[in-house]
Amino acid sequence: MFFITLISDLGAGNASVSVPRALLMQQLPQAAIVDITHQVLPYDLHQAAYVFKAAYPNFPKNTLHVCLIDIFSDPAPRMVLATMDGHYFLAPDNGFFALVFEGAIQDSKLAFTANATTNFADWCKQVATVAAMVNDNQWSRIALPEYSAHKVSQIVQPKQTGNTVECNVLYIDRFENVVLNIKKDQFEAFVDTKPFRIQIIGSKDINTLSAQYSDVKLLEPLCRFNEAGYLEIAVNHGSAKHKLGLHKLSPRELYYQTVKVFIG
Repeated sequence: MFFITLISDLGAGNASVSVPRALLMQQLPQAAIVDITHQVLPYDLHQAAYVFKAAYPNFPKNTLHVCLIDIFSDPAPRMVLATMDGHYFLAPDNGFFALVFEGAIQDSKLAFTANATTNFADWCKQVATVAAMVNDNQWSRIALPEYSAHKVSQIVQPKQTGNTVECNVLYIDRFENVVLNIKKDQFEAFVDTKPFRIQIIGSKDINTLSAQYSDVKLLEPLCRFNEAGYLEIAVNHGSAKHKLGLHKLSPRELYYQTVKVFIG
């Protein structure tokens, strides 16, 4: 079976969500179309990349993953088809690939260039056309020109100054757990065998890594590496977003907030 995934910032209540699904169903009635999420914050490629990276490896090889976020960021938007690790990816040339794969995409082709009259439905029709090409052919036989994505979004990394590592808020999930932009290998390189602490408003500092939320008492804070490999701050049956003082910020401000890890 041919699997197609969709990720967008359209929102669950937007009728536009049905457009790509309907057009894909017309072209590929036997395909299984799976929604990763349509709840990404508008234009938020960092959040989209984080959610997508956690989801796509669980799908079978040869799945086509379609990103529909910030399509019309350029006057002449380009759609890029790429392959990596046995999967196919179709996205606007807006930096999404750079964030997901940190610049190391395997192969890519130019699938479509929009013009001033191209609308969302037109874009989705082209998505369906390319999806049919992917379903029918091996990569080498897909008749599209080779292309290198020219948009490179800045990949913000945790920054160490003295004995402090400054991390950005990458994502806040449904349970208000706060995910930081620091991976396990980065954390281990910064901290090594030294003690660390993360200050939490109204609670004791976090100074150990937990494996599960239940490792601490109810309403106590903890930090752990989540399934996507990033450092997550949580409160057992509570809100880390509130504990970190992020509850008064707008969603667009959250990524620019930092959380400090003190070492030593």
